[in-house]
Amino acid sequence: DQYQLNVKYFTQWASGWNATLVAYQHEVNRNWYKLDKVSGTSISSIVMDPVQFSFEFSALKGLDTEGSDYAIKANNREYYSRGISLQASQQWRIISSDFRVEAGLRYHQDGMDRFQWVDQYRMEDFSLLLDQKGEPGTDSNRLESATAWAGYTQVEWVKGSFSISPGIRVERMELSREDFGKEDPARLDPNSSLTTNQLWAVMPGIGLHYDVTNRLNLFGGVHKGFAPPSPGSKQGTDAERSINYELGVRWDNQQSLALESALFYNDYDNLLGNDLAAAGGGGGTTQFNAGEVRILGVEFTSSYEWVSSNRGLIVPLTLAYTFTSSQFLSAFESDYGPWAQVSSGDELKGGWERPCKDVYR
Repeated sequence: DQYQLNVKYFTQWASGWNATLVAYQHEVNRNWYKLDKVSGTSISSIVMDPVQFSFEFSALKGLDTEGSDYAIKANNREYYSRGISLQASQQWRIISSDFRVEAGLRYHQDGMDRFQWVDQYRMEDFSLLLDQKGEPGTDSNRLESATAWAGYTQVEWVKGSFSISPGIRVERMELSREDFGKEDPARLDPNSSLTTNQLWAVMPGIGLHYDVTNRLNLFGGVHKGFAPPSPGSKQGTDAERSINYELGVRWDNQQSLALESALFYNDYDNLLGNDLAAAGGGGGTTQFNAGEVRILGVEFTSSYEWVSSNRGLIVPLTLAYTFTSSQFLSAFESDYGPWAQVSSGDELKGGWERPCKDVYR
């Protein structure tokens, strides 16, 4: 279940200034069950090596269930996000150029409450029967939260068919994670594991745009990228930092067909990898440094809208393609099992004997 509350106020002055104030509160509560382990072995380990775990693999297929036990986890979680933001802008025309200034300030909080448990089942005649009901809070039992102040300003200068938009964003974050462990579902132990972190980030950028014709335009940009480590990351985990370049072209016949193609290059000073079950990890969501990484490629998108002769039927069609080449630029030994030993030149995706090393996605 979830609820959302959004309040928006807009005002405009005769001088041309306008401002928007937004306050929001979102909450989501969800619990979903999934098969987590068979006879104590994780599902990811079983499917990655069905030979070594042949008994568990047979139990997964229902071929040999005698003596097997099935751990089904209740992924009970609550999420919230709330905040308030103010945005203001003004436009001027000076001689033959247009100027637009925009600035904003936001205060934001979000968090997650994990309160999970595991039920033990056995299988008889292809039916799961409950052996032991888990106690809530005896699996993952932790609180995570983040508080952030963010401000930005951007100036757009338009001269004929050309425009340039420099800008900068500054953000201060406070991250916290409190882990009560599996033995304290009541959360009474004053010696719970508490991890905190404070971060500053300054992110400049600039965008360019040029209209060759009414239908054809060129665009490009250089922007600094940043992502904080998760609240529960181990000591020594750095923030994700990058410089991102883009150059592209758009064509729109202003009726039914639109095409866009772009070259991109992302230069990571430090990339963060996540311990996700979907990537072959243990699902603990801990983040790991990946060091210097280069990602480059090209993407293409197109859209076409077919309209029947009597305009009673409209069929939108979209085609997209992305080619990506990526590699580590440094060698290291990672604490993250699916990475293990990383050598300079190793790819992030494709071509590896361990497909779980698709960490960028």
